[in-house]
Amino acid sequence: MPGVALLTARGVQAAAEGVGWVIRQVRRREGGDSKGVTNLAQLISAGLAGFILVLLLTTLYAVSALIVARNPNWKALVYPDTGRWIAQHTNPSANLATIDIGHLGYWSGRQIIDIVGLAQPDVAPHIAKGDFGYAIRHYQPDLVLIGYTWLPEIQTSAWFQENYVPRHYFQFPTLDAPLVLFSRRVGAKVQPASIPAAEIQPLAVDFNRQIKLTGYHLNQPLKPGSEVKLTLIWQAIAPVAVDFTVFVQLVDPVNHTIITQGDGKPQDGFYPTPYWQPGETIIDRHTFSLPGELPPDAYNIVLGFYEVENGQRLQILDEAGVFKSDHVRLSNIQVQAP
Repeated sequence: MPGVALLTARGVQAAAEGVGWVIRQVRRREGGDSKGVTNLAQLISAGLAGFILVLLLTTLYAVSALIVARNPNWKALVYPDTGRWIAQHTNPSANLATIDIGHLGYWSGRQIIDIVGLAQPDVAPHIAKGDFGYAIRHYQPDLVLIGYTWLPEIQTSAWFQENYVPRHYFQFPTLDAPLVLFSRRVGAKVQPASIPAAEIQPLAVDFNRQIKLTGYHLNQPLKPGSEVKLTLIWQAIAPVAVDFTVFVQLVDPVNHTIITQGDGKPQDGFYPTPYWQPGETIIDRHTFSLPGELPPDAYNIVLGFYEVENGQRLQILDEAGVFKSDHVRLSNIQVQAP
């Protein structure tokens, strides 16, 4: 295509010069003003050049589109969707280490750390020595995106496995193996798959003016022995200094005994509350199994925050800021017969 562009430009220039030469010859025979001839020639040349350029662009666009359609670049098919997913499911302030920085940097909107050193000049000398892990060790990015089979010397190294964990796999028909999004073990938010807004049960629960529970989603139907997937939608209101744990308990509505529970820190411990930034939303999924002998009935789910060290729960306040409770109760959770 660069060669075509050069030929196109030279052709337009030659056509313009030819028009100018013809006009000058005609005016000389008629004894006209040479300066006026030059101005007229330039005007006609510019108009002709513009016309030819529009014609060529219109033609070449269709040809180029056909070439791309018949010879698709896998990166152009894969990276835009991958980058958009990262933009929607991770913190805007997170930085991302990867190999192909163009598509991903544009579509993700994240600060890019180039593993092979094109964007970070200090990386190149280490790449020349065969050290492809330098950029990750040195910059300690929040996120790393590489192919499942790429750079095995990095993925299998002890230092990488101690500090990074796979959080999401991107599967595409054009790839034999998925792309893998790793994050630091602590402090990097990676939201799970989005839940349609119509399926979220809205709430407005104020945890001590620090955290608000704005909604939840529960998989249905529930049966004895099945897995419960409770997704909680948190919003950070103010900085949280305490590293809280979320408790989720299935409770008998009559005698209030705990049947089963699934406690854990937010996002499986990867994004603890001290890392939450005011204004951000955190999608937090908790999973636990129902006992196989559980009688079909209506149950309650009780949830909230507590400190592991002393068991103290985070208070829930009413609109006036007065203590209301230390837990949220989701009532009438139906467990059906097998």
